[in-house]
Amino acid sequence: MPEITVVDGHVHVYEDFDVCTLLTAAWTNLESEAARRGYEDRFRAVLLLAESANCAWFETRSRGLDRPAPDGRANEPAGGRGWTLHRIAGDPGTLRALDARGREVLIVAGYQVVTREGLEVLALASRERPPDGEPAAATLGRCRGRAILALPWGVGKWWGRRGRAIRRLLDSGEAGRLFLADNAGRPAWWPRGTLFAAADARDIRVISGSDPLPLPGEERTVGRAGFVIPGDLPMTTPSDALRAAVERAQAGIEAFGPRERSARFVRNQIRLRWRRLRGR
Repeated sequence: MPEITVVDGHVHVYEDFDVCTLLTAAWTNLESEAARRGYEDRFRAVLLLAESANCAWFETRSRGLDRPAPDGRANEPAGGRGWTLHRIAGDPGTLRALDARGREVLIVAGYQVVTREGLEVLALASRERPPDGEPAAATLGRCRGRAILALPWGVGKWWGRRGRAIRRLLDSGEAGRLFLADNAGRPAWWPRGTLFAAADARDIRVISGSDPLPLPGEERTVGRAGFVIPGDLPMTTPSDALRAAVERAQAGIEAFGPRERSARFVRNQIRLRWRRLRGR
């Protein structure tokens, strides 16, 4: 039986990603972290989706599984080469990915929204998509108790006006059960900064995830960063259990993941800007 749950807390499935490559990479990376801790054959692998307004991968794939098989699940290929997606009868917010070798990855629905202040908010482990454009406090209030709420780090996204807005949230007590979210894209030389320090001072925990970029090949980075919580998840309602476990284990959450290499960080930033210039 699994003794720990290893979670990538910030996953995007972009249109041009190869899903089987993503799942294989996720399993390999999360297994590596479990093995590093001595749990290579006693862990649960979980991906938390953070789908933005123009992404609906989970909803699209779930729609194809609306007619369960007699055992309560339906399945379809996840893109070929051995992985299939399975519905969990009691939990519409989670898909179970299995491959021919018996490897298993849970994929949990969740969203990334942009508030009126321009802040990104992750509403993880939730089937309710919050609208973009509301004040941050309203978004947090809408989702509290229904999602794992986190403010994700991003290049340039915690500076200036937006940084001051995050500081106000941390200072005001509005945060409640709020997390900050680090990711594998932050380079080794980029300091954690004052907002992470402010969160530490207020006992606001930090979770982590891969946060893959919308670039070819980035699906291979899924699972290289995340967090670990003790114990397993019941397979009847894993998304509800995960929300409860993360809140219950706040002090025991351990983030993991290497920092991005400088050369790759610079190359990816150039590729992103070139892609935007081309309108892709």
